[in-house]
Amino acid sequence: MASITELKRRVDLHELADRLGIKKGKGGEKANYHSPHTTDKVPSLSIFPALPEKGEGWKDHSTGKGGSCIDLVMYVQGCDVSEAMRYLHEAFGIPFDTIDKPAEPTRTKTAIDYIAERAIEHREKARDYLKSRGITDAAIERALKCKTLGYNDWTSPKRPAGEVGHGGPAAVFLVHSLNGSQLVAADMRYIDPALNGGVKTQTQGEKDGHGWTADPRKLHAAHRVVIVESAINALSVDSCGIPGTAAYALRGIGNVDNIDFTFLRGKQVVICLDNDDVIADDKPRAGERPGPDAACKLYERLTALNIACILIDQADWVKDLADGSNKAESINDVNDYLQLRGADELRKALDTYEQWLIPGMAGDTTRKGKPRVFLPSHDFAQYWRFRSRLDFSTYIAKAGETEDDAPTHIDLAGFRVASFSRVSVASASSTMTGDPDNSPTVYFAVTVQTPRHGADLTRAVLNDKQIHNLTVWNQFGPIWEPKRFSRMVTILERSAHLGARKAANYVGLAWRDGRLVVNEGPDCYFTNAEQQCPYHNLTFPSGTASDAARVIGKYQETFKDNAAALALVWGLGGHLKALLGFWPHMMMQADKSAGKSTLIKALERTIGFTMFSGQSLQTEFRLLTSISHTSHPVGWEELSARKQDVIDKAVGLLQENYQYTITKRGSEMTEYVLSAPVLLAGEDVPVRSLHGKLVRTNLT
Repeated sequence: MASITELKRRVDLHELADRLGIKKGKGGEKANYHSPHTTDKVPSLSIFPALPEKGEGWKDHSTGKGGSCIDLVMYVQGCDVSEAMRYLHEAFGIPFDTIDKPAEPTRTKTAIDYIAERAIEHREKARDYLKSRGITDAAIERALKCKTLGYNDWTSPKRPAGEVGHGGPAAVFLVHSLNGSQLVAADMRYIDPALNGGVKTQTQGEKDGHGWTADPRKLHAAHRVVIVESAINALSVDSCGIPGTAAYALRGIGNVDNIDFTFLRGKQVVICLDNDDVIADDKPRAGERPGPDAACKLYERLTALNIACILIDQADWVKDLADGSNKAESINDVNDYLQLRGADELRKALDTYEQWLIPGMAGDTTRKGKPRVFLPSHDFAQYWRFRSRLDFSTYIAKAGETEDDAPTHIDLAGFRVASFSRVSVASASSTMTGDPDNSPTVYFAVTVQTPRHGADLTRAVLNDKQIHNLTVWNQFGPIWEPKRFSRMVTILERSAHLGARKAANYVGLAWRDGRLVVNEGPDCYFTNAEQQCPYHNLTFPSGTASDAARVIGKYQETFKDNAAALALVWGLGGHLKALLGFWPHMMMQADKSAGKSTLIKALERTIGFTMFSGQSLQTEFRLLTSISHTSHPVGWEELSARKQDVIDKAVGLLQENYQYTITKRGSEMTEYVLSAPVLLAGEDVPVRSLHGKLVRTNLT
């Protein structure tokens, strides 16, 4: 176990106060907190700056109590020193030393660790360079405080100045994993690239799969995130001081495919990558625009994850005409815009969204490079008329007679079509076994953004017959111009290949395109989600390894003979059905007041498990829909209290979904894969015919 001194040094008191649920007053990051033991109107608990070897301190002025991080835990939770130290180890992921073996040696520092230590020690030296790039003191100060920004002036003794690898003064951007617990890379941006052989940037550590942000806490709290290519561009966005907005740097367009962007769900994402010009015809990748092309690719990837995103309109990002020049040059990136136009103008530019129906494909003379979609002349002649706002669609009924005249817009629909994509859904057999898929089903996923749902996208899965059915489209919102809207859909059909993807309609561990994947509810494309899968909108609970260890320990402590832990392991093990081909059901028995209901409620919170009441299982169809398209367990409560015909049908379904069974129901022949393991909870469960397909746990 870490020493008290070590805990004081490693634990941030502001983060600890947040974890303990202490209410923070107004005033920003340095604000005081409300006392957890008094009803103070003015925040009375203060946190003092760290002192060498002593860490931060605190004092509750309403009671006179104060001390270290350990004292704060004891003060809030009423525990002793050992319990407080254990809480700090678990809450901050600090490993415990084992008793039966000597403590492991301290991890050997890597080159990244040494670079980071030196960079942080001299970080103030990066300020002048960043200010020369237009970055504000406030943005620099936040990054310095969060220790994501530093300075390095190392030079190689073996390479002379001007040769690649020589080094030199550089601003250092320290890259951490998303939870902030691990340093993964250090990106150097050289102040004078000529000293380093003309190389402007260099990375030590991992490049793929990790982005950079100045303040991870601000990123998680933000409701709007601007994605840019480089860290200097992210600081440029921060320099605008836009409330509720954070910046996230990809660290290169190659990371569009490598970063897990699911942390952005529920946020409005604004994509503003570099405004690169078209690559010349005599060069590789001629006709392409690396930045805008990557922005479109990122857009398709985010909308597939149901993340609301939109592109910045960079058509007007041009420099003033130079003396004697008759052609304006493009402003390449966010930092260039900041230096040329200033923070106020950049703030306006970041609020100017692209309005084209197909993102990244202009319908006028501003289009550069290869078109994203080929539109025949009769479609392209109408394409420019359809315009998309953030959550609204309009139609240009009449163009302006001159360049200075504004066009006449009319309302088209009360929502924005964010994506129209072809989806190939694997057959149930391929999903469960991993065998090559000989009979996939093609659907069309329509994703829209509406005012009522804000940054949460709404998705519907349509078949060929439904694409031009306006009644289906009306479920998203009002359509004021039906004929023109239908014309718009015919154009969108030509873009279905842009976000084309393969999917598996199964929640849990499943096979998709020959690979094992963990499929969550948003990854599925059900045509009737509410009926086809009880977990159609489930995102699995997750946490750190220390969180998991604490949960398992608590289940072990609850009942003797592993009775509670058995239920937990059974629930998680159900996802092995894709590998084993079967998984047993579970029967939970207990005496009156033994705590069965409490344990089931705990399971619901721990693993996202659903317990169906007897009232919701009155028919065979309801029983069937409760166990479909998932290996995540469900529960049937008090089955023995139902009518005999319901009991017989339920037992029959339990026989079938011990492995998995495919069935189709209804006039549309909707497919159901019966596979969810079932927890049977009751005093008298009729399971005589289920021997060999059932495990038991008795709560004592």
